[in-house]
Amino acid sequence: MKNKRNHRFKSVGVASLKPLGVQYSMYSEILKQTSQLREEFELELTDVLFFLQSESASNQQQTQGSSAEKQSQEAALSSDVLSGQQESSKSDKKNPAKQIDDQQVTNHPWLKKLFKKIAMHCHPDKVGNSDHEKMLSYMKARKALDDENEPSMISIGLLYNEVPDIALKQIRKIMTDSISVVDSQVKEKQSDLVWKWGACEDNFSVKAKILVIAAQQMLGKDISQENALNIVMRFFEEAPPVKARVARKVGTRPESLRRRRNDNIH
Repeated sequence: MKNKRNHRFKSVGVASLKPLGVQYSMYSEILKQTSQLREEFELELTDVLFFLQSESASNQQQTQGSSAEKQSQEAALSSDVLSGQQESSKSDKKNPAKQIDDQQVTNHPWLKKLFKKIAMHCHPDKVGNSDHEKMLSYMKARKALDDENEPSMISIGLLYNEVPDIALKQIRKIMTDSISVVDSQVKEKQSDLVWKWGACEDNFSVKAKILVIAAQQMLGKDISQENALNIVMRFFEEAPPVKARVARKVGTRPESLRRRRNDNIH
């Protein structure tokens, strides 16, 4: 009778937690995609600022430096400089559970126990190589264990109706707090100058306004709106807005610039 009651209690608990597990997984995927897209935007804006520097130097008839010096200038406009949020970037590398409570994360003997429960369902030795979904679950659980990522491990466990041996109230708090952290990280990434640059896509007028601000903040250069618009259009090798032009995919860069970067690498 007691075992039946415990089983019924566990089933109800798992059912009530599953929406949180799904929500955490969804928010984590959004954060991952946002981070990847922002990196593309950042590279693009870095290239435009470097292009602006090169144009300014050429107009002033200054002697161009060596290839190594050019790479050094481009490196100076790295992601940390552009975002102006170096500390934020470092904190983003921490998993949400650590940001909530570092002490709590380092004291969770249940984490390894939950991993073992998950492994009973999806260990490669048990499921073979044909069940890719379970194989993926196992790899994610392994990473969650290595990273001491509590919410990730819990969300994976819920897929197989497994929960950690702690109070439901504590599980719920871990998940809700972690969802809140991930959500705030997404909003933070989508609120800075780099994201606004990429989000406006092919609206060159808006890009020109952003470039005016970026040039002043990142390079200490004051440029006019007209000059910024000219730089943007020349960078993307597009005709003026009054003429028809082919839409450019977000995050892509002109072939000539990609070729230049590849030549520098090789």
